[in-house]
Formats: sequence, C-alpha cells, structure tokens
Amino acid sequence: MDGNTLSPKVRFERYCDDIVIHCRSQKQALYLKSKVIGRMAECKLEINEGKTHVVYCKNEQNAERAHQKVSYNFLGYTLRPKLSLTKHGLKLLTAACMSHSSKLDVRGKIRKMPIRKFQGNIQQLAEKINVPVRGWINYYCKFNKWTTVGIWWYLQRKVIEWVVKIKKIGKYKAIDWLITVYQNRPNLMSHWHLTPPTLVGRR
Repeated sequence: MDGNTLSPKVRFERYCDDIVIHCRSQKQALYLKSKVIGRMAECKLEINEGKTHVVYCKNEQNAERAHQKVSYNFLGYTLRPKLSLTKHGLKLLTAACMSHSSKLDVRGKIRKMPIRKFQGNIQQLAEKINVPVRGWINYYCKFNKWTTVGIWWYLQRKVIEWVVKIKKIGKYKAIDWLITVYQNRPNLMSHWHLTPPTLVGRR
C-alpha cells in the first residue's frame, strides 16, 4: 500500500510485509481486506490468505462472544484478551505476550548453545550467554515478562547441568552451589532477576 491512501482515517501498523489494520467493525474489516487485495493485484502481488485474518479484539468496551478469532500474532508477540490488573482493578484488555512460536524459537536457540560442553568458569559462561539472553529479555519481556519464565527455567536447567558436569557433583549440590554464587553476584547472569537459583529449590 502507498501510505494509507485506501482509507486515510484508518490506523495501521506495518513492519516489512506484516500489516495490522485497525477497523471499527467486521464489515469495515472485510471491505478493507477486499480493497487491499485489489490494490495488491494491481501490483501483481497477492496476500497470504493463510496468514490474513479478521480478529475481534476483546476488551471492556468490546466483549461480544460470537467471534471465532480473538487473538493474532505480530512481531513475535501474541495479542489476545486477558484479565489484567490496572489502577482501576481487573480489566479485560487485549494484551501482548510472547508468542508460542517465539518461545519455541528461543528454546531451540538455547538448546543449540554448547552450555553443557563449555570449558571455563561461571563468569566466562555468563559472558557467553548473557548477550543473546539480554536481547531476548529486553524484547519479549517488555509487556508481560511472566509469560516467558518457562524459557528461563529451561535455561536455568542447562546451567545446572553444566555445574553438575564441571564440578562433578549431584544436581542438588549444583543448585546449592549456584545459590551461593547468586547470593554473592546476583546480577552475574541476565536471567537471574526473573528466575533466581534461590527459587529452583528441588524443582
């Protein structure tokens, strides 16, 4: 689309070839979808029907039930209806959280990190993994960090496995050792402010 020439009063966000168009009704959404399809056809392009959806964004003002699709993915996030705590109490909002596919992607990248085979001390290990971990936290924890904790527990497990191997000790002693390190240097690993070793216990 050239700017917003199809409907100048309609708000939209675009990143590369991903676009979210904000509509006031399903009728308007279907109309604009047809206009976008027509405009793209003029440019010898077509939309991906499998990834193009009309989504009803539920909130306090819009809480109708008769809608099949009430969530969508955009830029690694899932936007979906969620009861959220606000200064006015619990409110139904369309809230952003890390998408399932993004979680699988990050877990896959952690799995490929050679943590268990790492030869060095824990400071060197932290230096190696902190840069990507800090990037993930800064991006995916911007809106709802608690939906990401499963990833950091997974990373924590990998670190524990490394301690077991490098120190030649059992799992529980490895956890105790990490707790001692954390108590002396709580900021050593970027994910520790979300999932500190003190919370591992006997998980």
